[in-house]
Amino acid sequence: MTRESDAADGEHWDVWQAFLSWWRVTSRERRRATFARHSQCAMLSATSGVCVAIKDDGTLFSWGSSQLDLRDLNNARAPFAAVSTGCPTLQRLADGEVPSVVALGLDGRVACAGNNEYGQAPPEGLEGNDFVAVSTGGSHTLALRVDGSCACYGLNDHAQAPPNGVVGPFRAIAAGGRHSLGLTMDGSRVLCWGWNRHGQAPNPDAIQGPFVAISAGIRHSLAIRVDGSVACWGDNSNQQAPSRDVRGPFVGVAAGDRHSCAIRVDGSVACWGDNSRGQAPRVRIFPAPGGAAAVCCAAGVSLAVRPDGGVTPWGDPTYCPPEDVLVLRLNRPTVPASSGSAVASSSYAAPAVSYLVL
Repeated sequence: MTRESDAADGEHWDVWQAFLSWWRVTSRERRRATFARHSQCAMLSATSGVCVAIKDDGTLFSWGSSQLDLRDLNNARAPFAAVSTGCPTLQRLADGEVPSVVALGLDGRVACAGNNEYGQAPPEGLEGNDFVAVSTGGSHTLALRVDGSCACYGLNDHAQAPPNGVVGPFRAIAAGGRHSLGLTMDGSRVLCWGWNRHGQAPNPDAIQGPFVAISAGIRHSLAIRVDGSVACWGDNSNQQAPSRDVRGPFVGVAAGDRHSCAIRVDGSVACWGDNSRGQAPRVRIFPAPGGAAAVCCAAGVSLAVRPDGGVTPWGDPTYCPPEDVLVLRLNRPTVPASSGSAVASSSYAAPAVSYLVL
């Protein structure tokens, strides 16, 4: 071969490598964009007294009893595809402690702000650029990689966040108070790890499915079966996790502190468990004429994303959004139409972030 042909082959190889690199990156971005468009409550997360939402321009917006300054995060890392918030205890938030904020960018990187006492939200963000989902619990964070493995950060006092992560592969993750859940790629079972005092995370015994979505509360866990019913396990002191399946069919689910909510096929919301603040009334709730596009739970409150992108809360009035948030059209989520559009939600006494099972 001549020197010229060698050079030409080298140039062709460089072009091919560049194309492959571009294709891998854009494929991941397309997946995250799809995730952001359909993941619904990934756009809205509530922790005790604080809500954080992703606006239609991809920036974060917060309201509630605690003031969060998210300007630096927005300026440096927006646009975002998903957000999750968490706080160890209600009392610590009442004492002025800010929650943890973990946000997934469209570039696959994870940015963090707020409480990082246990390393659950490092200011420099999480290492890597191959993430597709995030979920924050009481004091730990889970991050799902594109290969289905789960990276874990933060408090690990009950093995809820092993430093080396969990292999999986998973299609969805959910971080609870001090326990974690992962839905296997084929949906056949839910793997649990962490605190299991109330039966919320039986390990090594997996919860047998098949399932399409999962949700982790402070001391209970939920999963939507393929027939649309909701399986519950863990603490049932307030009837938030009855031993018998909750009949649906449901297409979205969220576990809160001591209550649970789920979206029916018609868009109405059903709630069960503690209703001391009006967060789980025993009636069908229609947040808007088109029903609810997504729902998430926090301590003493439930919030629904309407088809127009507005937010409707019921329960604790602390979570009522300012008027302007109602017209921001939070990424315009679509109303789920079937069990194939189910969302998986993670919520500790607050962190409520829901993911579409892809």
